[in-house]
Amino acid sequence: MKKLISYEEAIDFIMSSITKKQSSSIKSIYDLDRDVLAMDIKAFRDAPAFDNSAMDGYAVHSDDDSESFKIVKSIFAGDYGDYQISKGECVKIMTGAKMPDSANAVCPFEDALSVDGDIVKLPKLKNGDNYRKQAEELKKGDNLLEKGCLLDGVNVSLLASNGKPFVDVYDKAKIAIVSSGEEIIEPWEESGEFATYNSNSVAIKSILKDFGFNADYKGVMPDNLEKMIEFISSLKSYDFIISTGGVSMGEADFMKEAYEENNMKTIFHKINLKPAKPVLFGKMDETFVFALPGNPMSCILATFNFILPALRKNGGYNDYFTKPVMVKNKADFRVARHKANIVLGRVEDNEFEAIRNNKYNSGMISPIRDANAMAVFHSEIDNVSKGEIISIISFKSFEFSNNIRYLNK
Repeated sequence: MKKLISYEEAIDFIMSSITKKQSSSIKSIYDLDRDVLAMDIKAFRDAPAFDNSAMDGYAVHSDDDSESFKIVKSIFAGDYGDYQISKGECVKIMTGAKMPDSANAVCPFEDALSVDGDIVKLPKLKNGDNYRKQAEELKKGDNLLEKGCLLDGVNVSLLASNGKPFVDVYDKAKIAIVSSGEEIIEPWEESGEFATYNSNSVAIKSILKDFGFNADYKGVMPDNLEKMIEFISSLKSYDFIISTGGVSMGEADFMKEAYEENNMKTIFHKINLKPAKPVLFGKMDETFVFALPGNPMSCILATFNFILPALRKNGGYNDYFTKPVMVKNKADFRVARHKANIVLGRVEDNEFEAIRNNKYNSGMISPIRDANAMAVFHSEIDNVSKGEIISIISFKSFEFSNNIRYLNK
């Protein structure tokens, strides 16, 4: 194991180590909560299932050149009878109602030229006006949804419209979040002059929740090796443990040793990256471990860059990495030499501007608040020029793909 690995190597180690969850459960579509589909689903019937009206109006045949039409019937949604109309005839029809076999167009009520009792004058219509043909959206046997897709509101609507009340979804990972450091106090506790509030755990928990992953906050580990070993041992029922702090080089940083005493195999510890260098990743029996830096910015950016792709792969998703957006760089800025850099910025009018000209430190949170995007730069880059086209990740409209094309080289 190399002591310091590259950004790309960190991604490769994580993604080659993470396995896709195999267990799944049947859930009602009314109980879905950002679940991931564990089966391919094909349409079991045509959509629409029959020819129907797209408007409330008058159904006629477009080739009928009569000056006026006699209204011979009203057809409502849910009325599935077979009806015929002759030359000079029409029917009143409601949205979604089955079209008469001999009609091929609908004139909306409000577009009628005149109505006198059961006689109506209509404008000239074209074949297919306001008329939804059977199977124009989907044919029976077509792919409805693909295994590994997120069951969001639109996809759940597709399931319901095709009569699928229950689906097989991947079981969600059990995730534990812990902090370390006796200097850490919770936001509800009274602060001493030099105390540090615990912002990392709630940040990770909130970010994961935004992406459909639920996590349990398990508190702050003691700064004592024996007690820390015991604490970690109690978390082995979880699929993932995400801890913050205690992975640098301080004398009281026992985190790595405590994990290894619990049979963790360290896969890597430290990335050639600014910020978020001291990230540890390992596997403890069946539990994956991410030990993140204690600095808030490092912790949050490591969550976006490393933990989310891992959780998406484990959770059964088809795509793991954030899809890049290409924009123009607004002004020159420098990045640290000989290491990969994550740079925070704002994108407006398709231009990226580095926050504070990329001058901030990993103990800060407000630069992330001020940013709506980030860009990741390869270790060989030390200057980004005005007008250069760069790849960025938007914080506002996350889409996903299956590679790390967002890395600027």
